[in-house]
Amino acid sequence: MTRPEDYLTDTLKKELIKSKFVKNDIDFIFLKISTCPNYSPLSYSEEPLDLLKIASELKKGKNIDQLIDKHIQKYSWMKGPLEFESTAFAKEYYITRLNNLVNYDIEAKIKNINDVRKNNETEYKNILNQYEFTEKAKKLIKAIRDFIFLRSYMTECSDNLFYVGRITIFKEISNRTKIKEEDLIMLSDVEILDIMKNQGTMSKKIENTLENRKKGFAIMWLDGNIQTRFGDETLKLQNEIATTYKTLVDEKNKLGKRIIYGSIANKGKVRGIAKILNTYQDIYKVEKGDIIVTTMTSPEYTLAMEKAIGFITDEGGITCHAAILSREFNVPCVVGTINGTKEIKDGQIIELDAYNGKIYILD
Repeated sequence: MTRPEDYLTDTLKKELIKSKFVKNDIDFIFLKISTCPNYSPLSYSEEPLDLLKIASELKKGKNIDQLIDKHIQKYSWMKGPLEFESTAFAKEYYITRLNNLVNYDIEAKIKNINDVRKNNETEYKNILNQYEFTEKAKKLIKAIRDFIFLRSYMTECSDNLFYVGRITIFKEISNRTKIKEEDLIMLSDVEILDIMKNQGTMSKKIENTLENRKKGFAIMWLDGNIQTRFGDETLKLQNEIATTYKTLVDEKNKLGKRIIYGSIANKGKVRGIAKILNTYQDIYKVEKGDIIVTTMTSPEYTLAMEKAIGFITDEGGITCHAAILSREFNVPCVVGTINGTKEIKDGQIIELDAYNGKIYILD
C-alpha cells in the first residue's frame, strides 16, 4: 500500500526539481498537498468530532444515553482489528473520554477541527494557484491526494471487514474446532483448513508456530520479493534497525542536546513531558500537556491524544493515523523517527520542533 505513494511522491519531486523548484518550496508544497481530502467522511477522523458533539450536549446537562449508544454502534468496531482477543470499544471507554472532554472548551475544539478542514482545502487550492506547475506535476499532485484518501478509506474498510469476520466466521470456526479466536487469527487460511480437516485438532508444530508468531512479525520487501518473519528473529531485526538509526548529536550545540529527526506531519513547537506509550494500555498515564511518544497510533490512543500537546511516532508517514489526527487537533507532530521510543525516556522533558522535524531531549 505504501509503494504507489512512494512512486508518486518521488516522481513529483523529480518533476519539481526539473522545473527549478527550490527545496524549501518543495517541502512546503508537500506539506500542503498531503492532507487527507474531504471526499467522504472517514471514521478515524469523524469519530473524535462526533464525540465532541456528544460532550457538548453533556456539558449542557442533557441526557446523552441514546447518543452514546448510537456512537457505539457506529464506531466501536475500530478497536477490534488491533487486538488478539475479539473486542470492541465499550461504553465505559467513551464515558472516560467524555469526562475528560468536558474540562475543555468544547465548542472551540469543534470549531478548530472544522476550521482546519476548511483551511486545508483552501491552502491546497492556493498552492495550485501560487506556483506554476507543469501539467504533469498537476496530475501527480491530484493523484497523490486521491491516493491519500483511498489508502485511508481502504484501511478503514478492511479493518471493519476484519472485525465483522472475527465476530461471525472466526467465531463459528472457533466453536467447531474449540480453538480460541485469538489463536485462529495467527494462522493462515491453509493451516485453518488443515485443522478443520483434522477434526479440529491442532498439531504440536502449529502450537509452537502460534507462540512464535504472537511475539512479533515482519513483512519485508527484499530484492523484489516479499518475505515474512516471525518471533525472536523479528525482535532481533527490529533492534538492529533501531541501533542503525542512532540518535544524532548536534555538535554545534554546546549544551549537547540530543536530537532525534523525523518527518513533519503538522507544524508547531512545544515543550512538555514525554510519555512513552508501548501499548494502548499506557494511554491512561497521559496527562493534559504531555507529549506522546509511541511506535504508532491507532484509534485506541485517541483518549490520550485528546489530552496531549504533541505526537511523536517511530513509524508512519505524513498520511498515518497520528498525522491525520494531529492536523484535526492542530497539534505539532513528527512521524517516522525510527528510534524515538528507544532514545526518549518516560518522563523526560523534550522539545518537539515540528517546524524543522526535530525533537530535543532537554532533560
